[in-house]
Amino acid sequence: MRLIPALLGITIAYLGSFLRAGSPALPNKLTPDTFEAVKARVALTPADLTWQQTSWRYGFFEGLREAQAADKPIFLWFYGGGLAGNC
Repeated sequence: MRLIPALLGITIAYLGSFLRAGSPALPNKLTPDTFEAVKARVALTPADLTWQQTSWRYGFFEGLREAQAADKPIFLWFYGGGLAGNC
C-alpha cells in the first residue's frame, strides 16, 4: 500500500522538473557534451521531495477523523486493480 504514495511523488517530481521557471531549454540530443545540462535539469530538488514529509494515512476512516478534527480537507487516492495494470 505504500507504493501508491511513492509513485505519486515520483510522478510529481518528474513533472516538476520540466516545469521549473527560468530553466534553460533542454538540448535536442543527449550527448556527452549535453549530459550535465540534462542531468542538472532532471535532478530532484528538496522542493520536489516535500511530498515525503506528508504524514500519509493508509486507512480512510483514520484520515477522515483526523481531517475533521483539524478542519482540513481529505485527499482520497483509490485504485481498483492490480498494481501491474493490464500487462
